[in-house]
Amino acid sequence: MGIDLKRAFTFYRQDPDSLRKLALGGVVGLVPILGWAAILGFGVEVYRNVVQRGEERVLPELSEIGSILFRGLSAAAALVCYAVVFGLLYLILSLPLAFLVFGSGLGGHHTGGQIWLGLVGLLVYLAFNAAAWMALARFAESLEVASCFRLLELAERVTAAGRDYLLVVALWTLGSSALAALSSLVPGNLPSLALTSFLGFPLFLSCVHALAQAVGAGREADLRDPLDWAPSAPSGSASTDSAGPGPRRPASTRRTPAQGPKASTLVDRPPETVLTWSTDSDRPDSP
Repeated sequence: MGIDLKRAFTFYRQDPDSLRKLALGGVVGLVPILGWAAILGFGVEVYRNVVQRGEERVLPELSEIGSILFRGLSAAAALVCYAVVFGLLYLILSLPLAFLVFGSGLGGHHTGGQIWLGLVGLLVYLAFNAAAWMALARFAESLEVASCFRLLELAERVTAAGRDYLLVVALWTLGSSALAALSSLVPGNLPSLALTSFLGFPLFLSCVHALAQAVGAGREADLRDPLDWAPSAPSGSASTDSAGPGPRRPASTRRTPAQGPKASTLVDRPPETVLTWSTDSDRPDSP
């Protein structure tokens, strides 16, 4: 179907409160762990809104912060596992190269070795993004952490999406790398972090919007929420439910008349006994 990049980078205009939400997202991004999880949850909601409602109310409401944070923490748990795996992969690939370059007496100023190490890091980061973005899309659809680790299914969806999905991965990889390089030029840790947060948040949401276009088409039926549940009706109430849509009394209310006489007998018996002894004047030992 193709990706409309213009829509991905301008969809904020559909929300009249977009400036305040984007500014708040930049502030939240300054908070470690919980703030980053909230941004992930915000992206999950954007993905679901794009797939379900198109351009209608794409940005979630700020009143949904509880649900956003919970879903963001769940998505972060899966992505952390991916980060650990690809981090170990980077160590396996880079340590032999680092030993050959820096352990041969060339020191840490060998330009060729540093370029190779940087290239290995970029390739591993690209592979991580290729896996993580599809896992994020699968989580946004099912809201289940286990769905992020169905590797064969994820691989099939990557193959089916093809160039559109690779465009999303390349867009985020290049954008985040350029943003990291730009922030490194800003003096001071806090200004650098603020620049990364306030520019990275809309970049992330734009990539999520493009991701929903690339792999979310036709997935409306797959969107479900495990928190939306209702208790199943008792088997004996099937005939009552089929009689009509009118209200029905709980089963405990219908059983109350059968239990009433027993409870009344037990309650009334002690007063009757007390009344008999208090009015009996014909006892043998009475004067």
